[in-house]
Amino acid sequence: MQAGAVRRVAQALNGGKARGRTARVAKLMGTSIATVRSWGADGGSEGRKRQMSPTARRLLFLLLALHEQGHDLDEWRRVARRLEQSYLQRDDD
Repeated sequence: MQAGAVRRVAQALNGGKARGRTARVAKLMGTSIATVRSWGADGGSEGRKRQMSPTARRLLFLLLALHEQGHDLDEWRRVARRLEQSYLQRDDD
């Protein structure tokens, strides 16, 4: 169930294209391509399968909701990175 959903959402976030969908989701979620592949692994690849954490699953569907509303996910990612860096620098002061 998870694997198919991950692949369908990834393809939707990649403009309907299968090629490059894993890399796109990895970039948007700030995780490795290997992790995204493990979430979308088929039944025959038990060694590669990994359950998504509830937080990762919510983030994936939040990204899908924003995408379906026409938001620019790359811009959201840039803004989030700037905020992350700003807040983390404050903690270092």
